Amino acid sequence: MYAFMGDITMVEQEQNYLTPEILSQIGKEGEETIWPEPLDRSSLRRFIQATRDDNPLYYDEEYAKSSKYGSIIAPPFYFHRSFPSPLGVVEDAEKEEMRHRGLVDTPGFAKQVNAGSEIEWFGQIRIGDTLTGKTVVSNIEQKEGKSGPMIIITSDRIIKNQDGKLIAIVTNKSLRRQAEGTSLF
Repeated sequence: MYAFMGDITMVEQEQNYLTPEILSQIGKEGEETIWPEPLDRSSLRRFIQATRDDNPLYYDEEYAKSSKYGSIIAPPFYFHRSFPSPLGVVEDAEKEEMRHRGLVDTPGFAKQVNAGSEIEWFGQIRIGDTLTGKTVVSNIEQKEGKSGPMIIITSDRIIKNQDGKLIAIVTNKSLRRQAEGTSLF
């Protein structure tokens, strides 16, 4: 941005909003979250009916047995149904989810938009599996957009089964825009 003063043109310095407190969140791990119950056929059936995914790998035992997987598996995005709280838990769901995900507070940047996800697959989800997830903040950067400064937070959610086998790593980017006097927390 330029300011004109007579014959002198001054370049306005871009303000750095990445405080040491914000940058210290890189490497921060959220709390490990655990599914409250193992995957069962009924939950899987409801999910595939809701998503209208009729792949026999997800419901036909004979077909799945003869496949390279050897048993019924869940659709790849099944874990995206979230990590639900156990029945009877009445905590503030949004703040609870933020705590589990290891989200970073960025004062003044409360307008949040999902800036995309990438998923790297390592294994299958099977009947009887109980998944755990943990999020690690991997990068925080500031960029200038058309509407002003924004902060981009990259985090990796590591999904494992009950045996500690890695199922997936989900890399999420969250874009924060300015909203003066506000905070996510």
